[in-house]
Amino acid sequence: MERVIPLLLVRPGYMSVIKKIGGMDEMKKRLETMGLVIGSSVTVFSEFEGNLIIGVKDSRLGISMETAGRIMVCEGRPCAEIASK
Repeated sequence: MERVIPLLLVRPGYMSVIKKIGGMDEMKKRLETMGLVIGSSVTVFSEFEGNLIIGVKDSRLGISMETAGRIMVCEGRPCAEIASK
């Protein structure tokens, strides 16, 4: 069974799949325009000045920790492990 956790708990270098996005409709729509939708793969690159730097599709984005806490994902796996499959 998959464990679902907030994106802000995923360690840098790990990839996860978005399962749920909480928050107000306006925020959800904004995230959707950036490619953050249910079923999308997200890679966490780093944390920088209170923001989480993530990769979605072919883009890198910076999102606040508050926003990252509202994005629920499957527990991340190391990118190297995924690439080897």
